[in-house]
Amino acid sequence: MLLRKAYRYRIYPDAAQEELFRRTIGCCRRVYNLCLEQKNEYLRRRKSLSKFDQIKELTALKEEFDFLYEVPTTRCSRRSTTSMRPSTTTSQD
Repeated sequence: MLLRKAYRYRIYPDAAQEELFRRTIGCCRRVYNLCLEQKNEYLRRRKSLSKFDQIKELTALKEEFDFLYEVPTTRCSRRSTTSMRPSTTTSQD
């Protein structure tokens, strides 16, 4: 019998930490959406795009959007690679 354990943690950030969390999540969401849009554009053109190509373009994104410098680079690169995963949801017509 397989037994799975889960732990639930509750954090109580102060105002500065809460602001950092919001900025990080907002930046990750922005990077994810931009990478997903780029991926869809490449698919429409029937071209290939690797996750490494998108990671390389993060520096260009940082030049365009200054607020991306405020969050750790690893978070942004992780979001860009997540957009490269195939969709697991299927539409039911």
